[in-house]
Amino acid sequence: MSFSIKIKGLDRLKQDLDRLGNAFEDTKTISAGIEYDTEGYLDRQCPNTECMRAFKVYQEDYLKISELHCPYCNYINSDTGEWLPEEQKDLVFNQMKKEVSKVIDTMGRYRIRSNMNIPALECLITKDKCKKCHCRYAYIGINSYCPSCGNIKINYQEQLEKIEKNISILKAVVLSIDIDSRQNLLESTLENSIKDVVEIFQVNATKLFKEKDLATALKKNIFQNLIDGSKVWATSVYNQDYQTLIGQDKFERLNVIFQKRHLLVHTQGIVDQEYIDKTADNSIKIGMRITISERDVHEEVDLVRQLLDKLTEIVEDLLIE
Repeated sequence: MSFSIKIKGLDRLKQDLDRLGNAFEDTKTISAGIEYDTEGYLDRQCPNTECMRAFKVYQEDYLKISELHCPYCNYINSDTGEWLPEEQKDLVFNQMKKEVSKVIDTMGRYRIRSNMNIPALECLITKDKCKKCHCRYAYIGINSYCPSCGNIKINYQEQLEKIEKNISILKAVVLSIDIDSRQNLLESTLENSIKDVVEIFQVNATKLFKEKDLATALKKNIFQNLIDGSKVWATSVYNQDYQTLIGQDKFERLNVIFQKRHLLVHTQGIVDQEYIDKTADNSIKIGMRITISERDVHEEVDLVRQLLDKLTEIVEDLLIE
């Protein structure tokens, strides 16, 4: 498959070309062939800087998509080049530099052309098919959205179980690699798991809330913040906060884990004053980096499951009335 990709930021090459009198634009276009993997899936990566996670879409289904949805965060963009994985962007840029050297030799060429094939990235873990539009795709960890139509896949029990199962599988697999790589992989998996659980809660809490309350205007990702989300439920038709549903101690523990996730996303895990203010966590100081333990993940899964169960109950009770 071939398509055009816009590569921005050529200033470093533009200076050399200007010396040769070339009228070189700020943005150039190259054509690149992308290899599918052995099962016919195309590698993609979410361009949302708060996500940047990789997934795959089956080639036949991908060609039918007008706007691509990130299966993790539901970021939407119709620009094909925006979804190119970082590894493949590097290959494109390196090939582009080789082509520029030919431009210098031949003078006057205003379009960089390449027939390179970019190797498909390593196969991802889980393959799925949208029940609504039948798009086939693959992803790592937990997803909530179809990359073609954006349909929400709701089954928090199954999703939470999968997170714990994946950690167990990974712990067995990493025994075969060196200790440094093993530690890095485990840390990365635990941190991603924390983020996944918050995303599961966000998607499911939003859907549940809208079952009976369509009047309240929800802020974007409001339920990623446990304190603010609890206030929304308490002041709505449901009239109950999280503390009432699961107890103050469990709420405070879950809030700490949610705030750790916030640090991972926004400060690369570095503790700031906001974290201290919102958690009263005196076990760590400002400027230090948080660590995520396996216990954190299992507790988060358990507490989110309990809270979603309770939210489901109060929504169903109102629907019956």
